[in-house]
Amino acid sequence: MRAGVLLVVVVGCGAPDRTLSKEQLGELIFHDPDLSEPRGQACADCHDRKLAFSDPEDDRTSMGVVRGRMGVRNALLSGHATLDEQEARGLATFEDPARGNCASCHPNRTHDGTPPLFTDFSYANIGVPRFADNPFYELPSVLNPAGADFIDRGLATTTGDPAHVGMFRVPTLRNVAVTGPFTHNGYFRQLDELIAHKSAFATKFPPEVPETVDREHFGTSRLTKQEIADLIAFLQTLTDT
Repeated sequence: MRAGVLLVVVVGCGAPDRTLSKEQLGELIFHDPDLSEPRGQACADCHDRKLAFSDPEDDRTSMGVVRGRMGVRNALLSGHATLDEQEARGLATFEDPARGNCASCHPNRTHDGTPPLFTDFSYANIGVPRFADNPFYELPSVLNPAGADFIDRGLATTTGDPAHVGMFRVPTLRNVAVTGPFTHNGYFRQLDELIAHKSAFATKFPPEVPETVDREHFGTSRLTKQEIADLIAFLQTLTDT
């Protein structure tokens, strides 16, 4: 005797079809105040469809409807939040040309007062070492003909200019505290490692592409452990929470 499965489907006579399209489901989620943490704030509370989905409070940074929900990232510039002592020290190091000098490539102020993107969209070679555990090296030859000898040429892949070998786009620092590992090949796992490297080239291995390393702007500040910790405290305020 063959075993079988009997599937019984009960359909109510005249029952309405409750199948939702993706658009309808999205609209329900957009207006649902119970999906936030803590509850009480829906997307629609800060994005009014009657105002082209802009903030009905007419503010660059929405305060939201749940007290304390607004992150620090844009709130600092709009006057809705302040830095604590360590974060303020980190910002000072970030802007100081003689110390962090981070703002030279990751500008944190704009001329028109709009929220900064923390990148000038330039390209640079900061002396990132070769990452021996890069899984790209192990891909089939049809995808990576060079195998373990592969070197990412960066901008030069597009321009063909030898002066651009090893140069990569300066990234935004928004959400940097939660988007590791860092650099184009993921060599640095932690922010303190990356900052120490940019401050003093504090790595055990030489740059993968040494000839185009920007030694004028990197490797000379020699930040202390405290200054690095302060910088990280400031960078953590750029997270969307």
